[in-house]
Amino acid sequence: MFAVVAPYYIGSRLLNVVVNYRHYSSNPQRILFLKFAGFSAVGGAIFAIITVVIFSKIFKKPLMQTLNALAMPYLVAFAIMKVGCFLNGCCGGCSTNSIFGLTFPRDGNVLTMINGLAKGTFFKPSNKCFPTQLYESGLAILAALALVKLRPNHDFLWAATAFVGLRLLVHPLREFPYPPLVTELYYPLGYLLLLCLGIVALYRVYRQQLNRRHFYLTGHSKERRRQ
Repeated sequence: MFAVVAPYYIGSRLLNVVVNYRHYSSNPQRILFLKFAGFSAVGGAIFAIITVVIFSKIFKKPLMQTLNALAMPYLVAFAIMKVGCFLNGCCGGCSTNSIFGLTFPRDGNVLTMINGLAKGTFFKPSNKCFPTQLYESGLAILAALALVKLRPNHDFLWAATAFVGLRLLVHPLREFPYPPLVTELYYPLGYLLLLCLGIVALYRVYRQQLNRRHFYLTGHSKERRRQ
């Protein structure tokens, strides 16, 4: 688990540099900042998976078994990380006047939110936005609970598909500092493509399981008839 932390950090930062290059081009040193902001979770997930693949080949460990073991910890870690994003004041949603909006500390200081509660400005419409960090955290927890309840044989495929699905679901409510081409085209199409690939992979896996079960039951039935 700890072996993928550094690759996750590097992948998250690199993808963020790609989609938000204007922010870093004016000050390239920001790439090396250790501040808990300026990351893209998908890039981190991709680098982490690549690292697991490499380690599995080097140490001759079963790849899918390793990925399945990491599925639940990743969903839980992502849920916790998104709560941190909320408290950090980053990765927020669009402005809204609806009851689903909250005021969160955009200046990176959680005391801002507490002071807002004390002053009665926490629910002021002009300051509200969608707390997409909490939405994603809640959806990740639901996905983890579903993983425990359903107990699928392919935890990684299920968790990866659920992760991409929740990101796509919350994406329209997010507020990004990226160019419109990234937020309105690259990200949605990328999520949609990964979601379709995940659904197809799950379908093929469960189809194979059903075929094997049918073959076993049919063969067992024929054997009984012979007896």
